[in-house]
Amino acid sequence: MGDHRVQKAVRLVARVAQVIVPSTVLNVVVADPDDNRILECAIDAQVDVVVSNDKHLLALKAHGGIAIVSGAAFRRVLGLT
Repeated sequence: MGDHRVQKAVRLVARVAQVIVPSTVLNVVVADPDDNRILECAIDAQVDVVVSNDKHLLALKAHGGIAIVSGAAFRRVLGLT
């Protein structure tokens, strides 16, 4: 992806993004504790799905009623592949 396309994508996301400072504290992903921050934000933001290519998160498949799917799987759901 060229720099221009990346910048355009970042601007698009910034327009609709919401910053979450989680109050939830988890220790679900022991192998990579930083991944817990993603889950904490997802729970406090009440999202439906986490899209990630992180192997530790993908191994969970779901947490707290939140589906965890790969980027490729999400693109398939959207009909983009």
